[in-house]
Parts: sequence; C-alpha cells; structure tokens
Amino acid sequence: MTEINARLMRRGIALDSGATLDVDPDGLDVLISFPGDTSVIAAKCTITTAGDNEYTPIDKHSCSVTTSHGPGYTSAPVTWVTVDWRTRRVLAEITLSVEGPVPAGVEGHLKLAEAGPWYGPTPSILPLGHKFQLPGLTAQRLMIEFFRRDGDKLIPVAVPIKHVALTTFAYPPDLALSVGEQPPFAQHPRVFRPGEQWEVEQPLREALHRALHAHQNIDDTTVCLHMKSSAPGKLANIRLELVTSRQLSTWKSGRANATLNLEPDVAQGVEVPLPKAAQWESLSCCVASQLAQEASLPTNASGVSTVSHRCRPGVLVGQELAAVPVGARVCGLDLHLRPLTAVINMHLQIYRDRFGLPGTEPVQGEPIVLKSQESSAPPWPARWVSFTCNNTEIPVGEPWWIVMKVVEGDILWSLDPVASDDRETPRVYYRNSGDPWHECRLPPEQAGRPKRAAGARARVRVEAETTPEVKYSVLVAEQQLPVVPNDAGQIFVGADRFQQPLALPLRIYAHAPIRAVIHYSNLRVSLTREATTFRFPRE
Repeated sequence: MTEINARLMRRGIALDSGATLDVDPDGLDVLISFPGDTSVIAAKCTITTAGDNEYTPIDKHSCSVTTSHGPGYTSAPVTWVTVDWRTRRVLAEITLSVEGPVPAGVEGHLKLAEAGPWYGPTPSILPLGHKFQLPGLTAQRLMIEFFRRDGDKLIPVAVPIKHVALTTFAYPPDLALSVGEQPPFAQHPRVFRPGEQWEVEQPLREALHRALHAHQNIDDTTVCLHMKSSAPGKLANIRLELVTSRQLSTWKSGRANATLNLEPDVAQGVEVPLPKAAQWESLSCCVASQLAQEASLPTNASGVSTVSHRCRPGVLVGQELAAVPVGARVCGLDLHLRPLTAVINMHLQIYRDRFGLPGTEPVQGEPIVLKSQESSAPPWPARWVSFTCNNTEIPVGEPWWIVMKVVEGDILWSLDPVASDDRETPRVYYRNSGDPWHECRLPPEQAGRPKRAAGARARVRVEAETTPEVKYSVLVAEQQLPVVPNDAGQIFVGADRFQQPLALPLRIYAHAPIRAVIHYSNLRVSLTREATTFRFPRE
C-alpha cells in the first residue's frame, strides 16, 4: 500500500459512503490505513452535528420509570411519574399516553432536573394524550404531577397512564474520541448546539503519532479512530484532514543497518530505495567507522585500467615494488584483480631484488594464500583484493618483488603503463616454470609506436602513526554533496541543497585512504509531505 485510506465502520461492519452517521455508546469508527513508516505532521478532525430539524427518540428500555405506586408503569392510576434517562439531552417532544379517555380538566405539571433539584420550566403545563413540542429544554430526568384546578388551588388527582414517550434533538449530548479501546484523547462533555462544529487537532496528531510509533517499520498500519456518545445521536458529517510524510528506515538490502567494507582510496556507497517518482525532504543516518591502523604507500595507479595481464596455472607473474621506507612496517598488500572463474586459489611470495629481477629464494618459507569463490553470476568486476603479511619479513630500504602463482582458476591483474622506459620505474615480469623472466609490455597505442612497459596495480599497506579521516558524501543523480557527521556520528542533509531532489538514485558514499569498515544505522528519509482529506458521508 502506498496511499492512506479511510473507511467508516460500525460494530465491525463497513458502512457505505452515504451512510447515516449515527453515534451512540457503542461508537462509530473511522479506520485509517497508513503505509509503513508514515509519520503524521498535522491532523484535524472536524465533526459537524445534526441540525435542529432532525430528531431521535429516547429508548424507553434505557430509562428508569417510577410512579407514585413504585418502580415501573402500573395499570392503577398514579398521581405522579418520573422518567430518568441518565444523560443530558435537549428535549424536543413529549407524549403522555393515558388509558382510556383523557380525564376532563386534568393537567400534567412538568418538572425537569439534571444533576440538581427539580425546577419548573416554561412552559410547564402538559396536555394529556397527544404530542407536545418543547422549546429545547435540557435535562436528564423529568417528573409529571397530575392536578385539577379548583379556583386558585391545584388538587392532586390520579391518572391511569400508559407511557411517557420522549423525543430529543438528534445532535449528540456529548462526544469522545479515542484510538481503539484506549482512554479518550479528546472529549466534548457539553451538549452540542444544532449544527455545531467540533475541531480536534493537536490531541489527534499526538494520538496518531503514538499509534504509528508503536508499529514502526510494519508495512501497513491501521489505526481505529473511535468516537462515541453517552446516548444515541446523529452527526451531519466528519471531515478528516491529514498531513503526512513517509519515513523510510531501511536500506536497499531491506535491513535497518548496512555495513560497507571500504578499500583504500575507493569511494563506495550504500543506496536508499526511494519509491518511484518520490520526492524527499531530508535524509539522516548515523555512521560509525572502524579504520585499520595503516596507510597505503604512494602508487602510480590512477583512473580506470583498460588493460590487464592474464594469470593462470603454470605462469608466474612478478611485480617490482619500490623500497619501503626505513622504520616502516608492512602489514598488507592490495592487488587489483578480476576473476575469470568462480573459484580462485592463488599464492603470493616475497622476493628480494637481484639485478632488477626477483631473487632465487623467497624471503618467507610459506606463501601468502588467498582462496575465493564467487557467489554471483559472471562477469565479475575488477576490484582490490587484500593480502595480509603481518608475519612476513619484507625487505626495507631496497626494491623488492611479489610473485603471484595461480594454483586454481584464471584471473586478470590490472596494468598501468609506466611513466617512461626509465629502469627506475617498477614494472611487471612473467615467465613459465623453468623459463627466464620476460618483461610485460603494452601493445602500441598507434601504428609505428614501440610497445610500452607496464606495471601491475599493487598497493603496499604499512602501519600508520595516525588514523586518517573518512570522508562522506551524498549522491543524487549527478550531484555529489560532501557531508560531515556531527559529534554524535549523525549525517543530515536536506533536499533543498540539490538542484534535482527527485532524481534517483540516492546514495551515501564513504571514502578513506586506508581499509575501513563503515556501519550505517538509524536511517530516516522523510518524503515530501502530502495532504489527504476524507469526508463522511463522501461528497
């Protein structure tokens, strides 16, 4: 579900769009369905009560009746009767039915009460046997006493009454709003006026916010807006206005957290999956980095390599490396490789330089081994592959060599042309077992030009004295904006800083000069606010 929907319900049964809005102690429900990760920015519910041209009878079964003979109606004549409906209502009509013909000269004297004593309204004289309209008198109980006039005296008489029927104006006596079965978050305790509008804003927004917060990251959340009155009544219409914003909180993987393994000097990003044609307002997340205590020595590798040397079983490939500064300690090597087979098993050995070529014996007894297996379908991209050499004695202060031997599989080692044919520039050699070393030279760039010497892409990692800084940026289409985390590790950026905030994809990039592990969490992407209005009955 991508849109907010609302439907009207009563006692669990869906009502049609033109249904009468009857409200009573059982309640009337508006079920609001929200897409996942929706937040409510603003909310207003406007309830308009019925006018003074609609009426509703008071249910006789909900009333307590007492007569001069005791509780309930009786066939014997009585001198007075009381009816208590327990809720303040605005009376519209009253009908006093009697057994047989109406006694001549008998009057019913009306008294009303709410929570206090009885009082005599105007008018207070009731005719017997037919309807009598009342001028909007508010009460929750009444008493009728029967008299016959004798001059200025009122003489009590007994009358055989059948029933006292009461009709009230249809607007409800009160109203309460709640979410489901929870306590009300808004109440209108007084009797409404005809056609009165009751607006509820901030309490509604807070109630919806609490309900949605309790169901974070659920795809769809349905909130029941429950309205009830202490007695039956009618509403003219309900208008629900919502301003919402979806809060995306998962990365492209579908998880709340993301981890990125950074290679040295290679910017890598994690993607936020925006809905199609979505507009976003802000992005925030928390970042934490774990950087290796190392740095890469300078290398001539730059840009994108378009050529490579094929490494396969039976062929040794050696790359000359510049002298490691005295006092530095080598902790690893990175080679830029592209696998051609799913399974790769390769060995690296370190050699001293002997007359511009690898020496005859490696400096360590056991080779550095790397085994890998691709899980995706080919072709596989070229990338930096790391080897650890913590226990290997690396020559310091002199050129040295790494020699790759592929035991299983087939792989490409990226090449770069050397700056010149100067013999001081490190370059790559290859040989078959038992053969002499051959210099690897690139094909001519143009006809008639000599082939150029090449060097294989390799980086030497040494222990660093200080930990470098990780740099972050947010990419929207072709626009890349640098961002700096605050002291709490939070990144925040608004869409107003980009020229095309609608463009996809939306990515957060990280870059470091050394290997690092970046942890992303607490993602919050606020989509552009949307205003939605629901009306019942629907227009």
